[in-house]
Amino acid sequence: MHETLFSEKLIDKIKEKKSYICIGLDPNFEGKKSIPNFLLRKHNNNHNAAILEFNKQIIDSTHKLTPIYKPQIAFYEKYNAQNALEHTIDYIHKKNCLAILDAKRNDIGNTSKAYKNNIFGTLNADATTLNAYLGIDSIKPFIQDKGKGVFILVKTSNQSSGDFQDKYLVSGMLMNVLNHNIELDNIENGGIIKKSENGVLSLKFTKNLLKMINEQDSIVKSGELELFNTNYIAMARLVHSWGKSTQPAFKTKYPYTNVGAVVGATYPEQLKVIRHEIPNSIILIPGYGAQGGTAKDIIHGFNEDGFGAIINSSRGINYAYVKEIKGQKYSETEYGEAATASACLMRNSINQVLKEANLI
Repeated sequence: MHETLFSEKLIDKIKEKKSYICIGLDPNFEGKKSIPNFLLRKHNNNHNAAILEFNKQIIDSTHKLTPIYKPQIAFYEKYNAQNALEHTIDYIHKKNCLAILDAKRNDIGNTSKAYKNNIFGTLNADATTLNAYLGIDSIKPFIQDKGKGVFILVKTSNQSSGDFQDKYLVSGMLMNVLNHNIELDNIENGGIIKKSENGVLSLKFTKNLLKMINEQDSIVKSGELELFNTNYIAMARLVHSWGKSTQPAFKTKYPYTNVGAVVGATYPEQLKVIRHEIPNSIILIPGYGAQGGTAKDIIHGFNEDGFGAIINSSRGINYAYVKEIKGQKYSETEYGEAATASACLMRNSINQVLKEANLI
């Protein structure tokens, strides 16, 4: 009997709960959307204790509605509440759910191994988020354990994500052509440059230009040569490659790898493109609710089998008590009930959209 993959565990729980939502656990004591003050008073200003009680109530109120939670490590570090984080993950497991530690680590060598040992060992998270700017060296330690998963930042939900992620880079295929000493600027009888739906620039060959390239060369695909692609597409292709490299030799329960991607709900068109690039990866979709993403925005994150994506909401569920939900108002002592109502509304909205698209 083989070790159950993280992707298998996640999809099993999605099917069990009939839910694709991921609930972030982001403790905060400042501003309107925050942990109720009475909890801090109750614990004599002990942030660690207040956070743990708050998290347990949120989990108690929502664990039947979600397969997975996502604590963001920065908030626990901010309040020196690592103990609350460790016990929160343990409590998530006791409630038959999984935990993604949102840490976005990015380093190499022994440092990367140390991060991995803390996240998957000490804290016992089931998965984590990673920034893969340093390449495979920063990812390797995290993908050795078949029972654990990673979600690589590909196209993030923030407004300035395009500063780097949307920039074009010269494709490897174009570099191969340049190495063949083909003059791409001399193509008046050779081909035309066009832009595809996903923003990739390519050169459409005519017969004259095709004669310049060996027909057996792998750089030619269906008479077109990709010239440039965006950084987020390049990262998505790495995610696909890394995921495939980790797949075991035996047949798995589902066609998904343990290497997933983070793609914001705030960029639905890019989500559609990335889904095509990574058919075997699960996409973690943040940006739902508070950042403006809607149920209809996330539809392109799913495959035809009705799987392939989980949608995260943090503040919208954690601090739902500050808003009116379907005409119902809540007091700060009813933050658990409000979280239940908000999570239920999110789950039902997403499921309805998927049903309308014949995906479930």
